[in-house]
Parts: sequence; structure tokens; C-alpha cells
Amino acid sequence: MSMQDIRAQYPQYSDLSDDQLLQGLHRNHYADMPYTAFLSKALGEDLDTGTGAPALVRAVVGKESDPARRMAIMSRLYPETYAAGDDNFVYRDPTSKKLTVYNPKGFDVGDVASLGREAAQLGTAIATAPATATGVGAVGSAAATAAAGQGYDYLADALLNRYLASQGKEGVDYKPASAALTQGALDTGLGYLGGAALSKVGGVLSPVKQELYDAWRSLGKTPPSVGSVSDSGAAHFLENALANMWGSSGVMGKAAERGRTGLGDALDELSTRIAPNAPRGDVARETLGNNILDAADASKRAFTREAASREAPLSQALANQPADIGNTMQWINDTAARLSPGMADQFLGRMTRLIGPAMDDAANGNLNFGSLWQAKKDVGKLLKPSATATTDNIDRGILKQVNGLLSSDLDAAASAAGQGNAWTGFKDWYSVEKTGRDAFEKLLRNRQPASIGTYFTNSQVPGESLDAARDVLGQKAFNDIAAGLVDRLGQGAGTRQGEFSPSSFLTNFSGSNKGMSDEAKAAFLSGLPDPYDAANTLGAIETAAEGLKNAGTFYNTSRTAPTLEGIQAVKDAFRFLAQGGAGYAGGGFPGLLSTTIGPWAAAKVTTSPTVIKALASKPYRSFWEAVANPSGPLAASFKTGLMDVPREIDLY
Repeated sequence: MSMQDIRAQYPQYSDLSDDQLLQGLHRNHYADMPYTAFLSKALGEDLDTGTGAPALVRAVVGKESDPARRMAIMSRLYPETYAAGDDNFVYRDPTSKKLTVYNPKGFDVGDVASLGREAAQLGTAIATAPATATGVGAVGSAAATAAAGQGYDYLADALLNRYLASQGKEGVDYKPASAALTQGALDTGLGYLGGAALSKVGGVLSPVKQELYDAWRSLGKTPPSVGSVSDSGAAHFLENALANMWGSSGVMGKAAERGRTGLGDALDELSTRIAPNAPRGDVARETLGNNILDAADASKRAFTREAASREAPLSQALANQPADIGNTMQWINDTAARLSPGMADQFLGRMTRLIGPAMDDAANGNLNFGSLWQAKKDVGKLLKPSATATTDNIDRGILKQVNGLLSSDLDAAASAAGQGNAWTGFKDWYSVEKTGRDAFEKLLRNRQPASIGTYFTNSQVPGESLDAARDVLGQKAFNDIAAGLVDRLGQGAGTRQGEFSPSSFLTNFSGSNKGMSDEAKAAFLSGLPDPYDAANTLGAIETAAEGLKNAGTFYNTSRTAPTLEGIQAVKDAFRFLAQGGAGYAGGGFPGLLSTTIGPWAAAKVTTSPTVIKALASKPYRSFWEAVANPSGPLAASFKTGLMDVPREIDLY
């Protein structure tokens, strides 16, 4: 059915234009049908929905925001033109004689051409960006950007009229000067005011997140890919697809290995700085355990020597000073008085065998400090864990009671001899040291060397155990433990020795369930000679590992639905480049480019250290800051640019 047939069917609408008539019919009778499909049905022809208008036509028509002027230009070029809504047209191509959709769905070369005006403004804004340091310069830059848009309009109209004249057709009217000035002033104002609102987001448009890049740089390592230093979902989507495509998986796999190796090396380097000669690896845990046992034994001998050295002057000053066991005898007598005669005799007999010499000396007035001190030491030996039996199997509770009472009698004797402060100082030092060492010995008791090494290098080791190891074993042994702990942070259950797993590191170092506790981190760092180096290095590794994890590039090789969608998107992009937007037949160079050459090249780019460095460089970030500065072209062309972009690429 032709347009004449439609008009013959609806003579009552003779006062309407063709477009008005068709749009009325669509609105009243076919509203549920897409407009282009309705035109095909109404005009009785299949539409060419793939070719689109030539790029030059798209450039000239696309610069206009007024639907009436767009229609006027299309009608001069193609007499049989129908408006397909406000944003598209259907015209009869003079070469193919087919009704053709002006702007087909999807992104093509014509979409790029239709954004020529915005590209001119973008270039002008970037070129004049240095002037925006001052308010006057920013206004001038915005005005220059707006003028670039007006200049593009004039040049495009001139080229169009020259073409129409060559075809013997009447040209289009140039935009009136008053309208151009008004539009330029509006664009300038919007460019300055709208751009000012965007000026705070300079650098945000860069795909590289500076914090992630700086973490790798502080470690002296190279990021494996753009996605590993980016929080851009697009970068992650692309690299995930490339990691699963035949042509690019090898490149991405090598980059993944380079990233893991780099962070693993950084961890190894930290471990070496902490303890250059510490044993390494799983088999070294037994060696570490043996070293800990040897260090504990050496520390115990050193403690015994120091205690004897501290005790010697006190012993010399107090040994022959008179002493008494009044507190102890008072408790013994009171306890015996509460027992039956037979039980009392047994109790007194046991006490006599336990501290009989001291009791006899006290009864005869001959007890001195040295004898009383020896009696307390004898009782203390019976309280040691290694003691299997006590005199007459005396209850440990009674032994502790007697030990405490003898200590009180010693305090009184030392005070009476004028050595109370010196005695208390020695006793307090000895008690603290002995308590810590006893707890540490208990921790090691009944453990095999390998078990000891594994315990202290596990990320869940308690902070108090690390504190005890530092206090008891000394700096060298603690450094060996710290180095072993660092070695294991990057290893998980399925990780081979020497490999680094970013996810395992995050779990071990900062995981909420299996990671190091705050107390353990504090004990670990405070015990190191250079805690700042360790803290900064581990923090940088944590940040870099988090970037790798978020990117997902090196972990998702399961070909899930999102991955398959990404693979298809990459293939489609390279097919488009190979064929200029034409349909894909499935073979030849387009097929090779979409599945092999293109993905390989994209993988080489996204994993290139040079590209990554360039994207993180100040000049590159300054480029994006220029885009968002007060003369930003997206703001300067707000009315004719920003609002036109979705229309031009047919997003709605």
C-alpha cells in the first residue's frame, strides 16, 4: 500500500501531512506495535533495518536538536522521508530503492559521525583546559567550547548545501545569527555552571584507582592488569571474558601468575628482612619447632643463672639473720586443734617431715633466714608439675598453703633485717619471670617439634602466645617465628609450597573468622625490630590482593553465565570492527579477529605494564580532569550534546 492509497482510504484527513496521518493511525489503531514495524505494515514494504544512513548524513542531521529542522534536512536529501518518532526516520534510499531506517539499533559508524559536534566541543575544552585555573579563563574556555559547536553547525550546513547544489536541489537555511548567538550564550552558561558541579570529580573517570596502583608501586611490583588496579566493573567484565577465551587465556594466565608471584615475592622479601636465616617452608616447621625448644632450654638456663646472680647479694646479707616461722606454726597448730587426736598426730607428723628442721631451729631459737629460705625452696620443688609424689602424699592445697605462709615469714624476716625493699624487688621479679616461663613451658609440653612450629606460624596463633615467645625466647627466636608466620599468610589448604594465593592471604591476615586477631597483630608487630616496615608491607599486600580479588580476572574460569556473556560481547565487538557493522557470517578474517587475534591484542593491552603505568600517570588523569573541568564539553553542550547521546546511539 502506498501513501496515496492510505490517503484515498482516509480522505477526511486531507489537511494533515503524511507524517501526521501515519502517526495518528499508529496512535489510534496500532499503539502496541513498534513504529517502524507499523510503517512497514502500512506502506506494504519490508524495511532495511541494517544499513542506516551514510555517515555524512548522520553527521549533518545528528548535530540538530530541533525535530523540525532534522526533518527538513532529511526531506531535502530524501524526498520520501517519514518521521519514525522524534528521534528516527524512515527514508527511501535512492540507490537501493528500499525504505531504510535512518538510525538502526545498536552502535555503528553512523553513531560516531552523529556525535561529531560533541567531539569538536570535547577537543576544544581539552585544548583550553589550562585557562580554567581562573574564573575568567573558565568562562572563556566554556565560550570557546560553545563556539566550536556553532562553528561545526555552520561547516556541516555549508557542506550539505554544496552537496544539494550539485544534485540540483535547494539548500537548507543556515541557522539565523540571533539563534546561534542565543544558543552559544546558553551553552556557555551551562558549560560554566554545569562544569563547576563536575569539577570535583576529576580523576574519577580514570579506570585506575590510585590507592590500588600505589600499593603495587610501594612494593616495587608491577600490577598484572588494568583490572587489578581498578574498581571499574567494565574492566573486570572485559578481563574476565579475556581470561576465558582461547586467543587470550594464555596472556591473561601469564599475567595472573605474574601478579601472584609479585605479591608472593613481596611477602618472601619481608620474611627475609625479618629473619634472613630463618627456616622456610612446610618441612622447616619441624626445624623451627626444634629451634624453639632449644631456645626455651637456653633461656631457662640463662634465667637460672640470672636468678642466682640476683639472689647472691641478698643471700649474703640475709643468710645469717634471725628468722621465725610464727605465721606458719600458728596455722599448723590451729589446723591440728580442729582435728581429732589421731588425725592431729598424723598431720603434725607430716608437717614435721616436711619442714621439721626449720620447726626445730625455730623452737630452739636458732632459725636463720638461710634455713627458712631453703625450707621454702624444698616445698616449692614439691609443687612443680614434674613432681610425681609428695612427702606422705600431702595434698597440693596444703603444700600451697605452707608455701605461702613460709613466704610471709621470709618477708617479715627480711623487713626486720632492714632488707625488706630489696627482698620484695627480687621476689616480684622472680615471680613474674617464673610465671611467664611456666606458662610457656606448659604450652610446649607434650608437643612434637613439627606441631610447635605449626602452632606458632598459624594465623590464628593467640597474641598472648606471641608475647610469651618474645619474652621467653628472645629477639632472634621471635624473629624466626615472625618470619615463619609471614611465610604462611599467603598459603591456603590447597596451595602448594611457594605459591601465593591472594584470597588465602586476605583470609589469613584480615579474615573475620580465620584471620589474625587484633591482639595477635599487635603482638607480632610490637615484637619486631622494624614494625613500621612490616605494617606498611602487609598493608600494601592486603590492598593489592583485595584488588585482584575484586577484579575476579584470575579466579573465575568456570564459564558461568556472566562470563559467557562477556565472551560474546568481546567477540561481537571485534566482528563489528572487522566488518564495519555488517552481519557476521561465521568465518574468514572477521571470525579469526573475533575469536583469536582481537582478544589476544586486547589481553596484551590490558596486561601491558606500559599501558597500566600510562593510565595511572598524572597527564592521563589530568586529561580526565579536563573533561570534568568548568568548561567540560558534556556540560557545555548540555542541550544539544548530553541529551542527544542516548538518542544517537539508540538507547531508547
